[in-house]
This record gives sequence, C-alpha cells and structure tokens, in this order.
Amino acid sequence: MAGNRLFAAVRGLGRPRLAFLGYVTGGHTLIHWYQQLFSVVLPSISQGLGLSDVQVGYLQSARQLTSGTLNLPVGMLADTFASRQALILGSALLFMGIGYFSLGAASGLAGALLGSALVGIGTAVWHPPAMGALSARFPDRRATVLAIHGIGATVGDTLTPLAIGALLIAFAWQDVLRTQLLPSIAAGLLLWRGLAHHFGEATTPPSSRSLARDVRAIALHPVFMAMSFAQGLMTMARQVILTFLPLYIQVGLRRNAFELGVYIAMLHAVGTVSQPLLCVLSDRLGR
Repeated sequence: MAGNRLFAAVRGLGRPRLAFLGYVTGGHTLIHWYQQLFSVVLPSISQGLGLSDVQVGYLQSARQLTSGTLNLPVGMLADTFASRQALILGSALLFMGIGYFSLGAASGLAGALLGSALVGIGTAVWHPPAMGALSARFPDRRATVLAIHGIGATVGDTLTPLAIGALLIAFAWQDVLRTQLLPSIAAGLLLWRGLAHHFGEATTPPSSRSLARDVRAIALHPVFMAMSFAQGLMTMARQVILTFLPLYIQVGLRRNAFELGVYIAMLHAVGTVSQPLLCVLSDRLGR
C-alpha cells in the first residue's frame, strides 16, 4: 500500500523532473553505500591498526565533526552558486572515495583520522544541496520526494552491509577500502554530467549579509531549535549504536564480517516501508 501511494504521488511530474529526481536519488544510494561501509569495516580497521575503543570513537567523532560543521557552509555555497550544484553533488562522491582510499592506506591513527574526516566531508557536501534542490523543484510534494530520496538511502543502507561483509570475507580490508576510489570517480562524473543541465544561475544570488540574517532568523526560531535538539539526540544514539555494536558483534561475539553485515542491514531494512508511508502521510495530514 505504501508503494502504491508513493507511485501515485509522483505521477504527472513530467520526464525532466522525474529524471532529476532519479539522478539525485541514485546519487543518494551511492552516498549511503559509502556511509554504511564505515560501520561494517570499523572492527577490521580497529583490529588491523591496533586501535583502542577510545581511538575508534575518535574516528567516528572525526567523521561527524566534519559532516556537522560543514553542513551550513556547504548549504550557503550551494545557494550562492546555483549553477554549480551538479559539480558540488558529484564532488561528494569523490570525497568519499578519497576518504576510504586514505583509510585503506593508513598505517596508524593519524591516517585513519584523515580518512574518516574526508568521509564526513562527503556526507556534508551531499545533503544540503540535494535536499534544497528537491525542495525547490517539488514545493507541493516536498515530503514525498524527500521520502523517495530517503528510499535511495535506505536501499544503500540495507544492501551495503551485506555486500561489504561478503567482500571482507574474501579480501583484505585495506584492498576493499582502496578500491572504492575508482567507482567514486566514475559515479561522480556521471552524476555531474547527468545533472549539469538541470541547474541554472540563481535569479537573485543572495548577499552575504542576507544569508547571515536568514541563518540567524532560522537558528533562533523555536521550531527549528526544538527540531535541532531532537535531531541531535537521535544522531547521538545512532552513532553510539553504529560505532560500538559492530565492535561487539565482530570482536566480542567473534562473528565474521558477513554476519556483522546482516545485523547492520537489519537495522535499516524497516525504513524501506516506514519512511515513504510516513512522509506521504506528512504531506496529506500535516507535519
């Protein structure tokens, strides 16, 4: 039923807008391939580099630090340079690939921190322009198209742990990480070329002063503050689970990497149904 409602909600959008939605959703799937790869390979990195639990926490913190602090600057950059948003979105995949190559080449904590930070940059570079562009092009069906965009993430979240777990059984974790670079380059170029003609110059590029004023107004809005607080708590809980549950499963319970991938995939599979249903209801019934 949720799938039928979702397909019905996007009928009549027209081929150009559906193509745009397809590119962005496909790109989001790849972004979440790289995001979920991190949790599955974390125990292998920890054991391979001889990291303590605290140092493993540093890796996750480095990824979240760059992801969180760059969200606002990237969003402002995307608003200011509207015609360059395709390039910005394509570069997100490149940052991911370079980050994992750095992790695979690392010989100690410093190199692993650099790679983790680059992975976080990829996350930050993708989400503000992608979600902003979808909201601007589908103002009447914002939650629905964001749900479709989210389905791409859920597909990546669900399939990646299984695929990466299987690869880690067959190959060394360093090789699995280093080989992520070439696909990220190819996918980034494909996304850039596919989306290039969908973005034009902003009619009235915002000034730095107006952007700062808008940011201040939004940051002080009670609804924004409440939602940010709730999102912060959710993110804290999610990162604790995705950092230390893999260590417990693979190191503590001595399960192999594929079995770990099955458990991580189960965490995300339920979103395939719940996310589109709830977002369609949000459009119809209110936030």
